[in-house]
Amino acid sequence: MSEESIVTSSGCSKITFELNPLLSFFSCFLLAFSYVSSLYIKPTTQGRNHPETIKIRFLAVTCACFLALPFLYLISTSSESLLVYSQGHSLMSWVGVRSTGVVQGAILPLVLTMILFAGPLVQMYEARIFELYNDINYWKNSLSNIIWIRNHVVAAVCFCPVFFGLAHFHHMLQKIKFEGLEFKTAFFQSVFQFAYTTVFGVYCAYIFIRTGHLIGPVLCHAFCNHIGFPDFNEVLNEDDFDKKAKIIGCYILGPLLFFMLLNFFTAPILYSNEVYSKYLVM
Repeated sequence: MSEESIVTSSGCSKITFELNPLLSFFSCFLLAFSYVSSLYIKPTTQGRNHPETIKIRFLAVTCACFLALPFLYLISTSSESLLVYSQGHSLMSWVGVRSTGVVQGAILPLVLTMILFAGPLVQMYEARIFELYNDINYWKNSLSNIIWIRNHVVAAVCFCPVFFGLAHFHHMLQKIKFEGLEFKTAFFQSVFQFAYTTVFGVYCAYIFIRTGHLIGPVLCHAFCNHIGFPDFNEVLNEDDFDKKAKIIGCYILGPLLFFMLLNFFTAPILYSNEVYSKYLVM
């Protein structure tokens, strides 16, 4: 018995989404807006990195994520009311929570992302940063640090790229209010953040649609949060020529290999992705 038939026989009906463009746009906006709005349900005079603020926001965004499920179900269409070729799936399968192909869904997109970040990873290796990961105290301190948990374990992922980028604009308020930055400086920093988070949103959306799994984008987001934006200045200011050449070579080779392997590593057949495969050009 297939996973879908097991889910259906347990009482969860198969659904599909036949939305017009306007409703699709509004739904994406509403989901992104509700997520960001949940961060400000309880006003605080403390910064976003204060432990109490983080705990409150954990609870708020968790509620926002769970409330998104009934909303998605409400705007869905029962597959029983559609033609035979419009195959439906369970709601949890649509949001990428399914067991089939989950191991590949967790590992392969993360490996692909590591290839893209070959330059920064070699840069960290040359700086002997990886030795820190062998220290048990590093993991004890990290896992007891709520900021670390927020950035790595509960990293927020939205799958509409533009809304994902726009959702980061609320950080501009934090920069002005708590960091004392001028509006102009905070604005341009937020515009830059919007640009690269939108590109990352495109990548997350691509992984999600191709694999049909939520775990891949979540792990890739946590990994990228940990690595951070590449420090090009440090590379250019490196005094050791051989080390500098090696790092620059990896900065070039990484993206080249990434684009060469992108379609192969995300082939829907590897993940038994029957949910979104009919929407893809194979």
